[in-house]
Amino acid sequence: MPSRAENQAKYLAEVEATYFLLEENFDAIYEHCTDPAERQLLRNLHAAARDAYWRGVASSLEDGNQVVRDIYADLTAANQQIRNLITSLQNVAALLSLVKQAVRLAGSLVTLAAA
Repeated sequence: MPSRAENQAKYLAEVEATYFLLEENFDAIYEHCTDPAERQLLRNLHAAARDAYWRGVASSLEDGNQVVRDIYADLTAANQQIRNLITSLQNVAALLSLVKQAVRLAGSLVTLAAA
């Protein structure tokens, strides 16, 4: 069983990954958005990911209960899928849908893992 410090590090790293995937690829994704609604969604998701990350930095993410571990696993998988979709940017709608899911998971992880 991971220690509290190990949980803090891995949970925060995954929330950070969600935020930085958007931060580092924002311009490229934005260019591939087809309409103003997609662009606004991207901006909103980027802001929400940033907020979840900074809430995680300010919190102690220590809780290792099964629900938190499941959310962490789901977020890890979603981040990997985002990485895969970003490489081609073929389907921005699918990417935005996946990013929305990842941002929700990141927010849930920060909220539920906070000690």
